Amino acid sequence: MKIVVRLLIGCIILILFGIPSLVSSYYYISVTSHDYFDELYGENTAVFMDNMLGTTKQSNTKIQPIVTTANIPEVAEIAARSVVSITTIVPGNIFSPYGVGLGSGVIFYKDETNVYILTNAHVVDNATNLVVTSEMLGSYQGRIIGIDILSDIAVVAINLPDVDVPIAKISEDKQVKVGDIVIAIGNPIDTAFYNTVTMGVVSALNRQTSIVSEGISFIQTDAAINPGNSGGALVSMDGYLVGINTAKLSSDDIEGIGFAIPMQEVLPIAYELMQNGEIKKPTLGVYVRDVEAGVYIEGIIEGGSAQNSGLQQGDIITKINNESTTTVNTLKSVLNTYEINDSITVTVIRNNRLQKFKVILQEER
Repeated sequence: MKIVVRLLIGCIILILFGIPSLVSSYYYISVTSHDYFDELYGENTAVFMDNMLGTTKQSNTKIQPIVTTANIPEVAEIAARSVVSITTIVPGNIFSPYGVGLGSGVIFYKDETNVYILTNAHVVDNATNLVVTSEMLGSYQGRIIGIDILSDIAVVAINLPDVDVPIAKISEDKQVKVGDIVIAIGNPIDTAFYNTVTMGVVSALNRQTSIVSEGISFIQTDAAINPGNSGGALVSMDGYLVGINTAKLSSDDIEGIGFAIPMQEVLPIAYELMQNGEIKKPTLGVYVRDVEAGVYIEGIIEGGSAQNSGLQQGDIITKINNESTTTVNTLKSVLNTYEINDSITVTVIRNNRLQKFKVILQEER
């Protein structure tokens, strides 16, 4: 009898106090947590909280794709049409009569008889024979129009009149920013991996590196650039060709550091190669090396631009006109913006004093 009485009392207490407390707690958690998550993540979080608390409702909210990457398949498909593979035969040695190389290229111009292709100088340099292969056009014998070793830019042509050719989308005014998403298209390793697409971001701009060419400001990207990708396309998300892939830093401790030559630097060189077959560059006519204060002149080249300018061995170059020259690479980059016979003012440190000298730039010797 005592047990029955105790059970009845327990039920009465549960009815009077337990259930109302549980209901009010549910209401408090549901309402206040909805408000909290609405404030944190935006509206329509009720579904999440109700699911967590044991109820299920249908959400009218649709998860949208990330806008910046939603069009990658379309961009890649269109851009890849202008990317070609370039197979080269180069002289060998006593043990092997020839060697075979593979690189990539991008169709960027067409006239009445020729299709012109951008690539890297190191892809076609010393080649005695080269074949250009396009997924859309087939394979054709190519010829070198011009090579500039210093900038690592080359132009190759194939004879292809009266054919509709896919040409890369190019704008000299197109700029990329750090953080922009880009895709690299090329032919890594061998032709079995034709038109491989990798994605990354623009990691930095105006990078200086001597691993391939000097005096060029590179786009740094973490999009994978592998052997055979050299000369391929770096493309923005609106489909513009923004750079020519050229190299990557590679070691056990380094990953995701690749470089592309920006089109603002590529196009003037390419057009001059098409016109003249070579690049005539002005030089300062000095032997130099980097020091902490600037660029140290180790010697004056006989017959060069600096010979009769007043510059001396031991001078430290700090500026060309109003542009700072803190390293040999920046000095070369600045000089690349001038033409032969341009007059420049060179600021140097001599005997702990700043001095200025006028130099008439001459052709590289």
